[in-house]
Amino acid sequence: MTSESQIFTSQKYEDTLYRIVRNDSNSKVFSSLSEGEKMIISLLYFRELFRGKRVATEGKTKKIAIIDDPVSSLSHIFVYNIGQLIKNDFFNSNEIEQIFVLSHSLYFFYELADANHERRKENQNLFRLSKNSNGSSIILMKYDEIQNDYQSYWSVINDDKQPPALIANCMRNIIEYFFNFVQKADLSNVTQKPELKKTTISILYSLHKQRVTLIRTEHF
Repeated sequence: MTSESQIFTSQKYEDTLYRIVRNDSNSKVFSSLSEGEKMIISLLYFRELFRGKRVATEGKTKKIAIIDDPVSSLSHIFVYNIGQLIKNDFFNSNEIEQIFVLSHSLYFFYELADANHERRKENQNLFRLSKNSNGSSIILMKYDEIQNDYQSYWSVINDDKQPPALIANCMRNIIEYFFNFVQKADLSNVTQKPELKKTTISILYSLHKQRVTLIRTEHF
């Protein structure tokens, strides 16, 4: 819980400027802000920028908004609130022609996706942005093609154009997923067993061969 002394507010600094202050201090507090607090402040500033004008003489124009991973530094507690803010102030705004939201969070994606199939088909498009040794690509996707994190890791491993470092990281994540959700054990403890010290890599092969997925209810 945040104490009263830790709450920050905006305070008018000049005619068109504001500054962040803590309740218990008049000093500069930017360095005391967490990454999540900075993210929220940036998003709120971005929202206000779209509501207003840079100069008083600016004409009324339709705008295109691009928001890159607004929940990357936030706990899941705030994901719903950020999703509602984006839907209310961007998706439902008559001032915005188009909005692109980029995110790695599957949970955040489902917060933004329209639950109505027909309305979603008409108003929302889904793309996968990926990068490999050949460069970046943007692929149009269907809603039912969305993969969970576990499935996405396998997609990376099966793509021979991905860099070795990324493949190795995905292999590690797959093994950790398996032990955390299926075996209910910590990987670092399991691999200390003498019989597994030389065969850790075989776990990955076994998972792939048996096509173990972590989306079946018996795994939770």
